[in-house]
Amino acid sequence: MTKTLTWLFLFISSVVYGQSTDGVQMCDGDFALCAASTCTPTGRTISVKGKIYPEAVCECPVLNGKALADVTGGTMQGSCDSTHKGQVWSLFSYQAFLPQKMNDWATTPSKTKTRVQECSAELNLGSQTVNCFSMSCEITSEVNGVIVASCSCPIGQSVDNEYISPATTFLIQSGQGDSEYCGKHPVAITPWMQ
Repeated sequence: MTKTLTWLFLFISSVVYGQSTDGVQMCDGDFALCAASTCTPTGRTISVKGKIYPEAVCECPVLNGKALADVTGGTMQGSCDSTHKGQVWSLFSYQAFLPQKMNDWATTPSKTKTRVQECSAELNLGSQTVNCFSMSCEITSEVNGVIVASCSCPIGQSVDNEYISPATTFLIQSGQGDSEYCGKHPVAITPWMQ
């Protein structure tokens, strides 16, 4: 529990680090939660607040409830409202259990348990991490009763819209503790900018 609370504190600190907190707010409704997702590079680019990054597509479960957003960050446009039918935002809400693509979106506790793990700067994988916080997603399917969204997210971008060095320590929830997931373009938090 202590590690979970520490991770949550680090995430919220990372969100507000170096930027105004004016856009940080709670949204209520449907949202994608990509915290335990790995992503696939598309070969295209994505523009985030005037900077260009390589793009990845991440498949994420859609949940309903309250979640943290930065309505002036990511690709959000100043509000929690969807821009069109079938669109949701990728927001943050800590979940100890979360359906994951790696387990074919199963909903049993053993298949949905998340585990925070640290990926060391020594791995040189920081620039391969993905940031989906406050990015746009399209609902694409329903698998095993789980609504799934496809989210377009930048690779190697921190929540304060800076490029991430390869030698950066980061935290992930994907892989259920399998360290190989550090190198699979995971959605990550980079609380220690180096």
